[in-house]
Amino acid sequence: MKFIHCADAHLDSPFLGLKQMDAQIGAQLYQAPFTAFEKMIERAISDDVAFVLISGDTFDSQNQSLKVQWFLKNQFERLQKAQIQVYLIFGNHDYINDTTTHVNYPENVHVFGPSVQTYRFISQEGYKIDINGFSYDQRHIPTSRTSEYPKPAPDAKLTIGMLHGGLYGNGANDYAPFTLEALQQQGYDYWALGHIHHHQILSQRPLIIYPGNLQGRQADESGAKGFYEVNYDFDELKPTFMPVAPFQWQTLTVESPEPLNINAVVAHLQDMLIAFPRHTNFLLSIVLKANSVAKEVQEALINEQLLSILQDQLGNTMANQIIYPVSVRLMAEADMNLPEIDTKFWQANVDQVFNLKNLREVLGNLTSERFITQEFIHEDRLNELRKNAELKILNNIQEEDAD
Repeated sequence: MKFIHCADAHLDSPFLGLKQMDAQIGAQLYQAPFTAFEKMIERAISDDVAFVLISGDTFDSQNQSLKVQWFLKNQFERLQKAQIQVYLIFGNHDYINDTTTHVNYPENVHVFGPSVQTYRFISQEGYKIDINGFSYDQRHIPTSRTSEYPKPAPDAKLTIGMLHGGLYGNGANDYAPFTLEALQQQGYDYWALGHIHHHQILSQRPLIIYPGNLQGRQADESGAKGFYEVNYDFDELKPTFMPVAPFQWQTLTVESPEPLNINAVVAHLQDMLIAFPRHTNFLLSIVLKANSVAKEVQEALINEQLLSILQDQLGNTMANQIIYPVSVRLMAEADMNLPEIDTKFWQANVDQVFNLKNLREVLGNLTSERFITQEFIHEDRLNELRKNAELKILNNIQEEDAD
């Protein structure tokens, strides 16, 4: 007997950190999460799995569309024809509320409510399998819910817990936080987690697994993305990760002992691309170490010309592969070594200038756009802006010294 565990499909949610995108590639990228979901469904049918576990954040309640709901309905109907059951919980992005678009899913889809409940599945082999879980009915759940899960029933061959949440202390305390020990002590055979976008096995006995998302949507969601297919054989659960994402994010860092001009930067990156596997699409996030590139490269970046140049020189849109730069940024060194007087004034004012309040004021009404808040209103963006300001100051000082 086999089953599939997936989560965080985020259908129809925007990709982050993209600009100057080729229209044709952009269209394929928009479709990528849907394609990944379809590949998962196709695998479920071809491998004749017993059921599919979907552990939350399949779509976005705030930006959901009827198109997404009909897409899901059609995919679930494909599983119904193959006599495959679906067990679905909603997470912090697709939580149930009064504005949720209601489309009737087919009878093979079992949706968990806001209280922990149990569905029993009986396999062709006669295995009694209990699947326990709950759905979010609000964006944040700051308290642990693990104590609400029932103990395994004596006649259950397997007991599975579905939970969309994060480990205590890992920045996820607003999302049904849990401890590894609490899950391990529950007596379950498998915990089907959702919420974290990187696939990882937190425990082998019992199996506690994050499948990650089906398609990475930003630069820090790099590497292969997909789901787990779990085989139950001889009383043992054996998980196998199945990549399905049409695009992978990859970060390339340019480092050199001597400053490189634009031609040298392009050649350096081309050499790095030689080792890339074929038949896989890549979105490139390029990082330039400040001391590794010449001033002309930094100016081209500031003038927003460098990305276009790299897309023309590195972009590969062959029939069987896309390799495409989507962002380029300058990384300042840890210590810019500004002159003493500049350092004194800089340190006295930097925190007053580079803070989230000022950033929101600069962006103004744009902060009402979800994309803007996700892309800009966070500490990493502030740090990047501060480092770029330091670079600008240093370049101006070097120009004055040269004069």
